[in-house]
Amino acid sequence: MKLLAKTILSLFFSLVAMAAVVTSDQALEAATTGNLVILKKYKKAKGDFNIQDKHGLTPLMKAVANGQKKAVDYILTQSPNLELKNENNDTALAMALGNDQDQIAVNLINAGAKTDILGGENKNTMTFIAASTNATKTLELLTKKTPEQINAKNKNGDTPLHEAARYGSEKTLQILLKAGAAKDAKNNEGKMPLDIAISIQNKAAANLLK
Repeated sequence: MKLLAKTILSLFFSLVAMAAVVTSDQALEAATTGNLVILKKYKKAKGDFNIQDKHGLTPLMKAVANGQKKAVDYILTQSPNLELKNENNDTALAMALGNDQDQIAVNLINAGAKTDILGGENKNTMTFIAASTNATKTLELLTKKTPEQINAKNKNGDTPLHEAARYGSEKTLQILLKAGAAKDAKNNEGKMPLDIAISIQNKAAANLLK
């Protein structure tokens, strides 16, 4: 009788333990919502932080895309592969910049994310994307870390300064100019950054580029 009770009790605790196991889908959802409790349980169960869903998104990418900074910082302590790409061929760093997550992008770079990758169909550098989204913290870091990207051209012949003339804030333009961005660089249409600023009536940018 005692043996039977012991067996039943053992089975009960085994079922409880199984119920407590965090699945990969739950880990991905936890990264999306920033649920550190679930992520820590996933780690305790020796879960793989490099898992990818059907769109190629990892827990890190999910956390990045949704601005879950604490979740990102925690996942980074688990030494994830920072160079995995989603179905759009974007890494976590490219996603951070594309989703206006400036500080997270800085954290990813400091954690070792490669900055020499290209993003988007136009083959834009990370400096170009940072200029496009006014990620000024990342831009300041990149101009020091990868100065060769300051005047690098994409498939359309545009440099980060061309992009800043279109969408950049004054601070973005100032960072690029201070770092040595060429005002006279021409894209495939023969246009300099100033030409673009004038064409879209961006007076602040035009004044800085004259």
